Amino acid sequence: MRTSRARFWAAVALAAATVPSGLACIWDGDTLAAEVRHRGYLVLDALTGRFDRLPPEYYRKRYEIASERIAKDPSALAAYDNAAVACERLGRTDEAIDWMLKKQAAMEALPVHDRAARDDARYRFHANIGTFYAHRWVAGGAKRDDPDALAALDHLTKCMAINPEAHFGREVVQLGMIEWLNSERKQSLGDHLAERVMSSVPYAMDSSNNVLAEGLAGLVLLGAAWESVDVYNCMAHTLNFSFDSSLSFVAALRVEELLQSGKRPLDQSEGWRMTLDDAASFWEDQYKKRYRTELTKVYSQLRAAGDEYVRKRNEYVLARLAEGRHPDSDGGFWSDWTEPARVELPDRRALTQSQFALVQTLLAGGILAGVVILIVVASRVSRSRKRAR
Repeated sequence: MRTSRARFWAAVALAAATVPSGLACIWDGDTLAAEVRHRGYLVLDALTGRFDRLPPEYYRKRYEIASERIAKDPSALAAYDNAAVACERLGRTDEAIDWMLKKQAAMEALPVHDRAARDDARYRFHANIGTFYAHRWVAGGAKRDDPDALAALDHLTKCMAINPEAHFGREVVQLGMIEWLNSERKQSLGDHLAERVMSSVPYAMDSSNNVLAEGLAGLVLLGAAWESVDVYNCMAHTLNFSFDSSLSFVAALRVEELLQSGKRPLDQSEGWRMTLDDAASFWEDQYKKRYRTELTKVYSQLRAAGDEYVRKRNEYVLARLAEGRHPDSDGGFWSDWTEPARVELPDRRALTQSQFALVQTLLAGGILAGVVILIVVASRVSRSRKRAR
């Protein structure tokens, strides 16, 4: 069973990879900036906690600004998104859904001048309200065929129909998660997501980014999956079979961390877990111990750096909120922010090369020493012969 699953995931890794980084379905005033900030590090940031977990005060102020803007100009569609997402972040999902329904009424009242702008507004409406219905459904126990589950599936399907490649195609991952949760769960979550991605994402053999791993990372960065064993386990699987074994091992370490903290998976299918040994299975035996030791050490550093990033980011935000400032009304809000230096993940090939370089150095040193010895011996032999004459 494990062999057939491995082959299937390998096919997914090759066939279901797509274009540059993006995030999950939720949309507000921070979404595009977050895409830029995490570009090139989306998966690693999701694995190690280097992403915004902003304080409630931030969203309270956002809600205040957005609601005042809508009161002055009911056609300010982006403000509805900000108000709704602020409510969602504050745990007021019913209000978030109400704001999206108000946005829908505002959209219908506007004349259609720009089809692209209209489609973008409709896309964001369906993406946000579908996500809110999904969150309310999960919070309520995720009962099969609940009206909220069906509403979430309907809106996210419409969202994908409007723009199949929005967020670079990763809405399909969120849709697949909801489908699996609403099913009898006889199939593993990873296999279901893989099939969903393969059926929805254009074939792209020459792409370098894995849509499934990045879609799952998006659920962490802009969703509620930071403590989901299932999401990180799926990331470990797809990264391993797309031959990114270093990141796969890091994802497996995150699964281990969550399990040790008492979190439990929803997926109970046979062979569901990508263990640390599984993640290291592609490594050469002579390097395996060193890889594991090095990556485990670096993961601890990355997690500490992720928590420190959140602490500094929130300190910065709270200090400016105390001055009455917010990025929705102050274009210079982030002007004094400097991104902390990153702890880089060592590449497995770099570890191999460094070890190989050490061997080369030792060999070169041995050869050089041998040459010197030969020269010295030859010189002494030559002098002895001359004296003998």
